[in-house]
Amino acid sequence: MHIRDLTWVGNRLKVRFPRTKGAKIYEKLLEVETTGALDDYLQRLYGPDWSEQKQRPVWVSFSNNDSRGTQLSIQAVEQICAKHLGTSKSHVTRHTTAHTLDELGIPLGEIQEILDHNNAATTGLYTRVLKRDQNKHGRALEQVFGISAKPPEDVG
Repeated sequence: MHIRDLTWVGNRLKVRFPRTKGAKIYEKLLEVETTGALDDYLQRLYGPDWSEQKQRPVWVSFSNNDSRGTQLSIQAVEQICAKHLGTSKSHVTRHTTAHTLDELGIPLGEIQEILDHNNAATTGLYTRVLKRDQNKHGRALEQVFGISAKPPEDVG
């Protein structure tokens, strides 16, 4: 992603995602606080006229090697995801977004729109995958079977 993929709309930034599935045009207007954080980052990186530097990358490497200051590679993004999310697949951030929105009670149709899915079944899959290990009836089963636990003893 480059500076040319960002445009001001009032006091908010619109992001054009240049690489999307099916070569679709995907644009999203950022919230005011997110816009402020991105603007602050880009000003620190490129100075107050950052928006005029259209060919510059948005996300750059801060590594202490030859890549410092260059555009983050796909491999670098995968390494960041592996370190912080437990998987090198950056696509997991879309699943996390879907799951978080679902947890907030956002209707599936709105989540589908946010993720720009053509099919609601895809969005449903995203929200279900991250809930697989949860049992929403677990507490009820504990009560039926009389399962309770003593508070753990101090082992120190």
